[in-house]
Formats: sequence, C-alpha cells, structure tokens
Amino acid sequence: SIFILNIFIGVISQQYEQEKDRVEVTLKHERAQCCLNFLLRAKVLPCGLCRRYVAFIVTILAAFAGVVIQAIGLDTELGLGIFRIDRNQIPFPSVLARILFAMLQLTMIFAQYQDCDAPWASCLRGDQANTKRYLWLALPV
Repeated sequence: SIFILNIFIGVISQQYEQEKDRVEVTLKHERAQCCLNFLLRAKVLPCGLCRRYVAFIVTILAAFAGVVIQAIGLDTELGLGIFRIDRNQIPFPSVLARILFAMLQLTMIFAQYQDCDAPWASCLRGDQANTKRYLWLALPV
C-alpha cells in the first residue's frame, strides 16, 4: 500500500507541476467558456418579457424569497421556533420548498437576460435584427 501511495503522490505532483505551468491559459479558457455559455443562452432565452429595471426588482425579490425559504427550512429542521411553523401543517415540506426554490432560481436566471438593447439579445428590433454579428473563438496553439 505504501508503494501505491508513493506512485499516487508522484502522479499528483507531476500533474500539479504541469497545471501550474499553464494556469493562465486554463483561466482564460474557463472565462471564455463562461462567456460562450452566456451568449448561447442569451440567443435562446426570451429577452422581451419585461423592462430591465423590472427584471432587477424581480431578481432582488426572488433572491430574498429564496433566503427566506432557506431560513424557514433551517428553522423547521432544527426546531428553533422562530417562524412558528409546525412540520405537520405542510405536507411534504422539503419537496415543496425545493420546487419553490428551483422556480425562484429559474426566475432569477430569466430576469438576467431581460435587456432588449443588448447586442446578443434575440429580440432585436428593426435595423438591429439585420446586422450581422460574429463570435470569434481563439484556441491556444
């Protein structure tokens, strides 16, 4: 077992040294991947549901509601009695809370894309809709 452990440590050390040499390239690649994911999602998700400031307010309210749901769940599980909610009052409390929390997260994600004036928006108007745009991908050689 000591022999296998020494081999494992050697392999991990070698991988660490290789990654340390190319950390800047890896960081830039991850940032580019995040940008690409955002732009691809922005082309698919609807962006004209509401104005930008309304979307900001909806995001704040959904985040606050998510924190409240988590606090209620923690209070219910630990039995602190802060919110005075009995576990027997709500059928399947954890399932309902998870579904509601997922819906709030989905609402926050949709709200982030509500900007028709953005260049990547899929709801462009008039002359903006005919403008060609290009996405350049740069790969390290």
